[in-house]
Amino acid sequence: MELKDLPQLRLLEQTTVAQAYPLFFVNYAVQRGFETDQILEHSELTLAQLQVPNSRIAAAQHGIIVMNLLALFQSEHIAIDMGLQSSLTKAGMIGFGLMSCATLREAIELGIRFLPTKVPFYTIDTSEDERTLTCHVREAMPLEPVRKFAIENFVIEVWRLFESLFNPMGSKREASGIELWFDWPEPPYYASYASSLPKCRFNA
Repeated sequence: MELKDLPQLRLLEQTTVAQAYPLFFVNYAVQRGFETDQILEHSELTLAQLQVPNSRIAAAQHGIIVMNLLALFQSEHIAIDMGLQSSLTKAGMIGFGLMSCATLREAIELGIRFLPTKVPFYTIDTSEDERTLTCHVREAMPLEPVRKFAIENFVIEVWRLFESLFNPMGSKREASGIELWFDWPEPPYYASYASSLPKCRFNA
């Protein structure tokens, strides 16, 4: 460890994440044949702790769980797979808040306000012109070495939340005009999920 890394480590220890997300990661892995202890290794967490509703864990602990997942699955495709399983009910009170909004714009504004409180690794802001509304997802803190997994999972999860609002049957994906842009090359596993996603642009 170098001295220049200490502020980042302190930030990860002081920042907290809603327990629903690491609990979902654990359940995802267990359903695919892994043991809970393998997912929680070195995190100093127990399954019982993650099962306490509305509790929070340190961001550093969440990062350890993600690294354990990637080591076990040996592929980052799980970022997309887990993101596609997102739902308004999984988002808890925020999900119910989104469902109560009268318009999509109100839902977007609510999401921008409160989603980062659940997963405080990102900030979200928007820009728009006469034809396009763009939501920018930015890192609130350095996310290496799990940056690609974290952003891919978060962006797809947020897209699924809003798709549930304006396209609940998933039948108008192309007509919606939604695109997801990522700043890395197209991963080899993307083709397997392309039909389940809106148009994605890479190296963007």
